[in-house]
Amino acid sequence: MRKLLIACVLACLAPGAALAGGKYPDVADTSTVDAAGGRVIQLSIVLNAPAKAVWDAFADAPTVRRWSAPLALIDLRQGGSMEESYSATAKAGDAQNIRNQIIAYVPGRTLVFRNTNAPTGLPGHEVYGQVVSILQVDDLGGGKTRLTLSQTGYDKTAAFDSLYGFFHEENAELMETLKAALETPGGKLYAGR
Repeated sequence: MRKLLIACVLACLAPGAALAGGKYPDVADTSTVDAAGGRVIQLSIVLNAPAKAVWDAFADAPTVRRWSAPLALIDLRQGGSMEESYSATAKAGDAQNIRNQIIAYVPGRTLVFRNTNAPTGLPGHEVYGQVVSILQVDDLGGGKTRLTLSQTGYDKTAAFDSLYGFFHEENAELMETLKAALETPGGKLYAGR
């Protein structure tokens, strides 16, 4: 569940302050509150990897299975779906799988989705379907890419507080894990750059 983020992501923003405590030093936190008072998680990281490699880490099922979720099924189209599980024994359609509906996408750049099924152990799982996740991949040139993960729609209730706290931490951890997978020799997605 620690990478439940794949169900979450973003708008391209200028880098902001690193997360408090230095636990995720490469992740910039530009989280904010919108005009209506809703909280928005916005985290970004610059990766030493081509944009296609970063995109595939979230939108290509075989690549997702290599570094993140043993079960990954992706129907990449508007109205399509993503189904994932971090259990090695999961099968398509299992009740505890993470399922998201793809709202919109721009190939290689932006993926917008909403959760349709979350594991019952996820804090605030009952309101997760009200959150919209945006993933954005920006080619910075020179083999560098900015990945931004955003989530909108966090209301001011206890269930949303729990969900916000979970994803604020887990999305940052996911980004650092992806950085290691892409940039570290021997990493699951390392291509010898």
